[in-house]
Amino acid sequence: MAAKGVEAALDEVVKRTRLASLLIFLAMASSVFAPGAALAQSPTNIFDPAATPAHSIFGLSMLVLSVTLGIFVTVAGLLLYALIRYRHRATDSAQEPAQIYGSNQIELSWTVIPILIVVILFLTTTRVILDTQAIPKPVTATDVTVIGHQFWWEYRYPKLGVITANELHVPISDPAAPTPTYLNDVICGRIA
Repeated sequence: MAAKGVEAALDEVVKRTRLASLLIFLAMASSVFAPGAALAQSPTNIFDPAATPAHSIFGLSMLVLSVTLGIFVTVAGLLLYALIRYRHRATDSAQEPAQIYGSNQIELSWTVIPILIVVILFLTTTRVILDTQAIPKPVTATDVTVIGHQFWWEYRYPKLGVITANELHVPISDPAAPTPTYLNDVICGRIA
């Protein structure tokens, strides 16, 4: 009798823990995906590209986001299905179920599909990088040398004889004769 009471208490604790975990997850997800949460921190916006190669980079980022969203939905759906379909029931026996070893179709699909996804993402990323690097630099462009130090960035303007720290200054173009901004030979991870 006492064992049944302990088992019922443990089941109640598990149910409450699952509910609390779900509520915490929903609270975190709502704070992350709250409208305008990211826009309040920075004036830049991925959904409003303005630089010269930004439209092709935006298209590539939307492709990557849609592929990763598809993968997430598929994996989460399969996980949810497995959790619900194969959950422990009171009528289940204590012995281990029959084991199934290997399925060539399943193993081939979970090997080939990720390879195809990686190849497609590699080819589209390569195309965007090559298109971006093929843009010729205008004669009137301002050259900037960026040097990454341990805790700060150094920006050198060789033609102007100016050196700044942690601030990249890009000249504003004239609306009558707009000149685009080009990033060439960017090696480091700093893009302002």
